[in-house]
Amino acid sequence: MVSWKWYWVLLAAALLGLAACTPVPTSSTTTTTLPPTTTTPPASTTPPTISPYSVNVATKAVVGEYLTDGRDRALYYTTSDRPNYSNLPDETLTSWPAFYTASVQVPSSLNAADFGTFTRDNGVKQTTFRGYPLYYFYQDKAPGDTLGNKLGNVWFLINPAQFPP
Repeated sequence: MVSWKWYWVLLAAALLGLAACTPVPTSSTTTTTLPPTTTTPPASTTPPTISPYSVNVATKAVVGEYLTDGRDRALYYTTSDRPNYSNLPDETLTSWPAFYTASVQVPSSLNAADFGTFTRDNGVKQTTFRGYPLYYFYQDKAPGDTLGNKLGNVWFLINPAQFPP
């Protein structure tokens, strides 16, 4: 049986050992408070890269080459449209906003003559590629997103080398 005397001796020794490990501030010791760490990176103040072209060509392994705007956002066409005519009602432009640029600037891999302007029934101007109106997809949030491709089997990215299909 352990006597209470030994219990108190062991407890005192343990407390002294802990106290010995704790630094005691002295007049020459300064305490520095560090800011809390964060897991969220700070917001970038750098604007997105903008191409000198208003229309460009991007490549993605899963889809191949496709047209983009100057901020690398994918451009689409729909099989329901025909050259210089859109079958889409104006309400659809919420999900598929019309792409328009007043001045088409393209790299040498594209022909500026392939682009034109179409005016919708509501007066909204829309850029065309080989006569077909161009659209964005509202769920494409970041450059390089191509979430609208093959949607409903009527929306497609445009591979300029194989367009019209």
